[in-house]
Amino acid sequence: MKAAVNFKSTMLLASVSFALVSCGGGDTEIDTDQMVADMMAEANANAMTFDDGYDSCFKAVASLLGNDAKVSEIRTLFSAGNEIDSMQMQPRGQMTSCEVQYQNPDNPKKMLSARFDNKTGEFSEPREMEITVIGGNASEFSVDDYVMPLSDVNYAALGAFMEGKQEALGGAYSDFAWTGFTLNAPGLTQQNHTLGISLVGRLASNDVKESGSASFQTDGTTVIRDGLLPR
Repeated sequence: MKAAVNFKSTMLLASVSFALVSCGGGDTEIDTDQMVADMMAEANANAMTFDDGYDSCFKAVASLLGNDAKVSEIRTLFSAGNEIDSMQMQPRGQMTSCEVQYQNPDNPKKMLSARFDNKTGEFSEPREMEITVIGGNASEFSVDDYVMPLSDVNYAALGAFMEGKQEALGGAYSDFAWTGFTLNAPGLTQQNHTLGISLVGRLASNDVKESGSASFQTDGTTVIRDGLLPR
């Protein structure tokens, strides 16, 4: 059984606060909603969307690193939109996260991470990750056991499965959106890499918000668990 491994980025997070001050004694009316909308539009000026393909993050990673890159995890998130999830601020189908963890080609004992920047439309500079072994012997850990060639990940096959689920999902949900597509690393509960998809929707029976997910072997066709439909 493989140990659980935590790959933690060594980046530092800076907290920035903004203050608006009225000068000259005059009253200035500030449209805060518009200001927030403008800031979000700027921050997401070059964001990918679901219309670019559910696998657009995987393709962007392949373009960045090459198909022979040894990857550990790839995580893609799309907004379900405010109509389905009232907590969502981004429009439906906008990619809110695309990040990859991969083996450092210059130092195979190390891991790097990179995140797609929605503002620039490019990936950030890679950051080295701190590796912590949980539930195993750290001296026996090898990065090679937790990465695989991107070329061996058949994420393109997920589309056929999703298409085959459309009718059943349309009956269970009055509306739904695909929100997540991941390559997951091995760990305590799984010996091999897996692919995962997830959705959020409104139940047709009572309009309650519900989520679902499914997992696959990396061939993209062998289903490990299908929990997309409400139970």
